[in-house]
Amino acid sequence: MIIEKLERKNNFTSQEKAIAEFILQSPEAFQKMSCEELGKATFTSKSTVVRLCKKLDVSGYQELKKILYFERNSSEYRKKKNLKFDKNSTINDIIVTLPEIYKSTIEEVNLCNNKNLFQRILNRMRRMNQIDFYATGFGYTLLESVAQKFNSFGIESKAYNTLNERYLAANLKKTKIMAFIMTFSGNNPLAIHEAEVLKRMGVYVVGVVGPIAEEIEKSCDEVLRLPEKAMQSETGFILISQCVNYMMDIFVTGMLVNDYDEIVARGHIMNYLYDKEIYYDTKVSKKTDL
Repeated sequence: MIIEKLERKNNFTSQEKAIAEFILQSPEAFQKMSCEELGKATFTSKSTVVRLCKKLDVSGYQELKKILYFERNSSEYRKKKNLKFDKNSTINDIIVTLPEIYKSTIEEVNLCNNKNLFQRILNRMRRMNQIDFYATGFGYTLLESVAQKFNSFGIESKAYNTLNERYLAANLKKTKIMAFIMTFSGNNPLAIHEAEVLKRMGVYVVGVVGPIAEEIEKSCDEVLRLPEKAMQSETGFILISQCVNYMMDIFVTGMLVNDYDEIVARGHIMNYLYDKEIYYDTKVSKKTDL
């Protein structure tokens, strides 16, 4: 939706941000203005408004007004505005609303990170021998479960809450490593230091970052962005875990598809061994009972 693009203001100049803020804060006034009048009201210019229209992928100013009018009056937009809880929320409200919140959060992730970015990271991942994850606190717990998903497919993966430089120096001689470094804020000093060291050691670094990420981006080969909306919500931790799991599941599934036949065959062998073990344990148990 155009409204969401205006709210995120990704890659907007300071003048474009001023126009976007005016449109969001004064939608009725905006609908009555000409292109020139909007430029004057925001202390910008008609040409800046036109450039913003192009950045929003609309053909012109009139189309922008038309689309925004319909978006603001659509049932989908009204529903999204009401995706929240309060002290009066019932269990039914939670059951009905949570799936919609999840859906909206995933849409935000896709709007913040285009498919070409995911494809580039996945292409590089397929050439790696090991995938490591770095985070602290709640983020570390999240990434531990992500590492287990990769391990279940036979892809060596580990989660760390601190950097072991000696281990890395020894291991890099015999293996290619990709490292995901996650910081919800984007400016965690430990995460920035880890990214700098890993980059210097020749590790392919992917940042999973919040809104204040200028410093850590300097040491990242690619950057995945966490939606700012998710972190500002009262259900922030729930939504952040949804964002991270969705992004990482894209890569897990991509790796599964890449080695599908091999992984499926390995799964059949594991199932056979598991069934055989149960059969053996059952026989032993019966003999013991006798």
